[in-house]
Amino acid sequence: MNRVRDMRGGKAYDASFATRMRGTGVWADLMRQRFYKAADRLGFRYNRFELDTSRFRVPPSWTAGTGGAQGTLF
Repeated sequence: MNRVRDMRGGKAYDASFATRMRGTGVWADLMRQRFYKAADRLGFRYNRFELDTSRFRVPPSWTAGTGGAQGTLF
């Protein structure tokens, strides 16, 4: 727990939005380096795919003028 507190400025958990899932400091940098080196050694890619937004479309109920913003379930 001391390492976790070192990465969070003395706290066990920081709920603020910008820092909630990120550590700071020497120990966080060490863990980040170890992760990327292991990923390189194992051949993992960091960005697995690029998102293609051209495949998304507006549901027909929104464009038909029915006034219903929620789609049908059945």
